[in-house]
Amino acid sequence: MVDFEAYAWLLTDPRTSVGTSPLAEVPWLPDLPRQIKLKYQTPVNRWTRLKRHPVALLHEATRGNLAASLVWRELLADLAPPLTAALRRTQALTFAGEPPRDESVPGPVVLLLSADCRCTRRLPRRRHTCGFSCHPQKAARPYRRLRTTLGRSCWQLKPTSTPPPQARVHIAESLWVTARAARIEDARPPADRDIAVTMERSSPAERADMFGRVFGLSRRETQLLDQLALGHDTREVAGAMFVSENTVQDHLKSIFTKTGTHNRRTLLARALGT
Repeated sequence: MVDFEAYAWLLTDPRTSVGTSPLAEVPWLPDLPRQIKLKYQTPVNRWTRLKRHPVALLHEATRGNLAASLVWRELLADLAPPLTAALRRTQALTFAGEPPRDESVPGPVVLLLSADCRCTRRLPRRRHTCGFSCHPQKAARPYRRLRTTLGRSCWQLKPTSTPPPQARVHIAESLWVTARAARIEDARPPADRDIAVTMERSSPAERADMFGRVFGLSRRETQLLDQLALGHDTREVAGAMFVSENTVQDHLKSIFTKTGTHNRRTLLARALGT
């Protein structure tokens, strides 16, 4: 047993690998920016670098036969399915609520960060943006989780990052916000420039992508959802996907089952946030 003073169970945006929505207990909140910096500046086995740096991957070590691993057979084989299902159920709840009214959604909002990732100012300063704040004790409770996401976006931002890091974060009810970080152009060296983090309601396309991942939609089911989001009917979807209308209906029934919806209107309302 190894004693510990803090813990963090972290989800990441599957498209950008920026950490979001942590379940964590960190007793030294003022020192959090430095902690995040150290984590992102440590390259060994960091999840954002796994595709470019060799690590021991169970799938590769067993040549795709996970059952050849004792660890998989005795531990992970039983743990992975319920853990994956529980995480998906938790994220699925973030799409089940009523979409927030447009006037209740602040944005776009810009937070200005110094080169060492410390928040200095919020723009604009209008009252309806007060949920976002550089000071965690002043921020509305649903928006406090953005503090760690801002830090992770900031420290993942290299002087020449292309494209800049971004993450989709669930705030409250069915509201998802997309945060993007970019360095401000000025005469200073790139590593010394301030950073602007923009936050606004996630677009329908950004929501739909996350929706499909959360509910485990197949590639074809995701394509069908995209077609429905464009307003296409069954005949148009069948033509675009080069399948029969009966196949479209079969895919649609599968989507309804996975997402717990019963009609296209509810499906699109949850997926797109409309």
